[in-house]
Amino acid sequence: MFQSEWINAVEFRSRFQIGRTTQWRLMKSGFLRLGIHFIRTGVGKRSALKFNHPACELALAIYTQA
Repeated sequence: MFQSEWINAVEFRSRFQIGRTTQWRLMKSGFLRLGIHFIRTGVGKRSALKFNHPACELALAIYTQA
């Protein structure tokens, strides 16, 4: 299982050098999954996001190889 290192959305985009549009495209397409790659900090649709760095790193490595 992954060790969790949860980072906020700004740090996520900075570490992986992607833009906000790319982040939302990956989330909308289902490539980054709620509960696995990211979580919401509140109950609303517009609540802040936290990303699991190791899980996202693996998923994006697979995404860039395709």
